[in-house]
Parts: sequence; C-alpha cells; structure tokens
Amino acid sequence: MARAGGKRDSVVVAFGGGSVGDLAGFVAATFLRGVAFVQLPTTLLAQIDAAIGGKTAIDIAAGKNLVGAFHHPELVVADSAVLSTLSRAQLRNGLVEAIKMAALLDPDLLARIERDLEPLLAGDATALAPVVRGAAAAKVGVVERDPFEDGERQLLNYGHTLGHALEAAAGFGKMLHGDAVAWGMRFCHRLARSRGADGDFLSRVERILDRLGVPPPPAVEVSEVFANLARDKKARESGLVWILPLTAGAGARTAGIGEAEIRAELVSFLEPFRAGAGPV
Repeated sequence: MARAGGKRDSVVVAFGGGSVGDLAGFVAATFLRGVAFVQLPTTLLAQIDAAIGGKTAIDIAAGKNLVGAFHHPELVVADSAVLSTLSRAQLRNGLVEAIKMAALLDPDLLARIERDLEPLLAGDATALAPVVRGAAAAKVGVVERDPFEDGERQLLNYGHTLGHALEAAAGFGKMLHGDAVAWGMRFCHRLARSRGADGDFLSRVERILDRLGVPPPPAVEVSEVFANLARDKKARESGLVWILPLTAGAGARTAGIGEAEIRAELVSFLEPFRAGAGPV
C-alpha cells in the first residue's frame, strides 16, 4: 500500500473469496491506522458469511485467525452470477455456513436448503439466489445487533471452535473451512445431546450434512487438536465457550464444560477416522 502511494482516503477492494477478503480487510484496518475497503466476494462462503460483519484476520502458525481486527467494509456487492464457476466442493464449503446460520437463526431458510440441496450443490442460480439473500440477511441482522461479538453474534461460531482446531491440526489449506465446520457442528451435537437439546432436530441437521458429502477429517493427533482449542481466539479466562444448538432457531452459549469431558469426547469423536472407519 505504501509503495503504491496509498493515502488516508484510499480504498482497498477485495475481489475474491473469504481469504482474500480477510487479508484485504486486515490490510485496510491496519494501514495508516485504518482506511476504507469494499468487499466483492466471489465464493458462496464469502457472499453469505466471510464478507459480512467486519471480521478481518490472518492465520499464523499458532492458530487460525489469531491476528486481526474488526473493520467493517463500506460496501459489500454479492453477485450470485459469479458462483456459476464454483466447483461442487466450493459450493459445499459455503453451504455448510448457510446451514449453520439457518439452523440457529432461520428455520424457514433451513427448510429451503433441505428441500433444494441437490440443485444448490449443482450451482443452480435459481436455487442459490434466495439462499444467498436469506443467509446474508440473517447474518446482517445479528451483526447490527452485536457488531463486536459481545453476545448474540457468538452464536455464529457454531461448529467453529473445533472446526478451527481441526484446520490448524491438519495444516492450513489441507481441509476446506466448511468441511471443518461441518465436523465441528457434529461435535457440538454430541455435547448438546447430553444437555437436553432436541435430538430430532440435531439428527435432521446431521442428515442434511450427510447429503452434502463432506469428506472425513484427516487423521490428526487428539493432543494437537486439544492444544489448538486452548489457543482458540474465542477462549476466555473461564475457558472455551461452546455454541450448542438446542432446537430449530435456537442455540446457547455454553461455558464451563470441563477439559476432561472435552478430551474424552474428542478421543471418541476422532478415533474412528484414525482407524480408517467411516463417519461418526
């Protein structure tokens, strides 16, 4: 930016997926203590999630998104026509985030995704457009009410606590973010079931995830995943806050789950993949 002659009234334009937007936003947040930026997201995940809300960050060796800032874009332009070039894997990547938001915030959107999942995975523009609008609107509503993630916005971390730890343990770039979040959501369901959540609803979400065809997570060491959890940016002095779905349209921020329980659940959850078995 400095070599290009950037000034306080310069505007950074992010044209690409979530990682491009994160990096461009972080540069905009820190260059000259903050300049304006615009998001032009070109992936489904970016259009419905990453480009919205002002979270900008970069990954470092110690973990995912550990260096960053809240810096809201001046404008987000999401054109669903550009999604026609995405692979099925990238569409799946974004649909996991849409399912996450729909499960906790918009039961009608979840029903639409459930009904139209095959055309969505095929990149059908008619099916994608209302999902992009619905998921983006759900996130915008939460961000407007809680711009700095002090309360309600934490619900959007559903699946991300373990998801980020898996991504880091596997090696960044080895696992799609949406795939990691899908396994993180499943892990949250294990914790939620033992705390009185609606089992039928959790099973419904898992059936939708099954239909996406999310690949198994790579074989990783439980100790490394657990260490990544401890470094998670969402951790508090009191420990990790887990987002547990309760029923359609409702979730809870749950703190105080003991390390022994989390470690035991992790071993049980990840061991089948280390042994080459199928999904949990």
